[in-house]
Amino acid sequence: MPLPPPRSSRSRRALVALLAALVSAVAAGCGSGGPDGSGPAASPDSGRCAKPGINDVSTPGTRAQTVLATPPGTRLESLGLDLKYVAWTQVSRDGTGVVCQRKFATGSVTALARAPVKARGVVTTATGVYFTAAQGSGAALYSVDHAGRRVRDVARSVTAPISGFDRYVAYADAPADGVNRVTVLDTSRSDAVFKRYRFPTCRQGGCGPVVSVSMLANGVAWMQRLDDGTGSLLTVRPFTGKRVTSAVDVAKSVLYRSDNFPVYDYTRGTSTYAAWLISTGVIQPIGNFEGNRLLALGGGQFFVLAGNEGEDQTIRAYSATTGKSVEVDDLGVLKAGANSLPLLQDIATAGRRFCTLVNTFPTATPAENDVPEQSSLRCGHIPAG
Repeated sequence: MPLPPPRSSRSRRALVALLAALVSAVAAGCGSGGPDGSGPAASPDSGRCAKPGINDVSTPGTRAQTVLATPPGTRLESLGLDLKYVAWTQVSRDGTGVVCQRKFATGSVTALARAPVKARGVVTTATGVYFTAAQGSGAALYSVDHAGRRVRDVARSVTAPISGFDRYVAYADAPADGVNRVTVLDTSRSDAVFKRYRFPTCRQGGCGPVVSVSMLANGVAWMQRLDDGTGSLLTVRPFTGKRVTSAVDVAKSVLYRSDNFPVYDYTRGTSTYAAWLISTGVIQPIGNFEGNRLLALGGGQFFVLAGNEGEDQTIRAYSATTGKSVEVDDLGVLKAGANSLPLLQDIATAGRRFCTLVNTFPTATPAENDVPEQSSLRCGHIPAG
């Protein structure tokens, strides 16, 4: 289903036409089945999301396995995960952007929407999938229901990757010159605004746009990057607890995916990462994971990417309580030839499951616009302890 234009660009006549189109789409979808295994998927693009032969329903064990492979030439972009669904955005060889979904219970795969997708995050909730797509020179936020029958525009402009937890979705935008804004939506209430924070782009002598947002179990956090290169600014707004705005002495600090507390780039002693413990309002350095690159915190485990760029890499999980680490994926098993290079594109966690998107390129030094020779969705169970 094509995307509707943003609200600000619709005339009354266009709205009437859009409503009629949506009604027709719903009627057509009801007649052709949905993604729950009851019949063919409503979208004609579902063949773009998976190629025949690899589509496992289960993901046993803590090591990731390929549960889905996409047609050759597909570039996977962003990933979202909840307890029932995994959703992702991708760009096919011909340049077509598609929002795809897989249901864990049945293994059924559905193309939910066709869109000029942007790699700025995917969030999946009980009500639908949230994604970003190009709109003019920027990106707009959209949602689509799990049956792929209705695409809705949510925000006409987003300035950082979106983030979600449970039923909440958070995004950043700039509603006016010199103004930043972070909004938290409650998707269980038809995307009603649950929290909204509006603040100047410049304050205390520094200016900085929001570069990352982290939706958490007990609030939302965002990171601003100061344009003079002196550092970053972290803001934490818990639903219950102490509000915090703190300078970070890392010029390009970002927030990482987390299901617990804000985790971000940080420098003090040997630590290169830190967590802001919302319950106590204390900064907790969390080390450097033996020089490996942090990816996400989920299920009590810090996921990191181990290995040098241009070489075979692995994903390891470090226990947040014991520090013990275990390898949970070896990207090298996805090599299609002696010179090919599998590259991790995105990772997400939910409950006791983690999933990754991996693009495999034909050479060890792929250019920015090179087309992958194969792409994979991989999932596994988060280690205990």
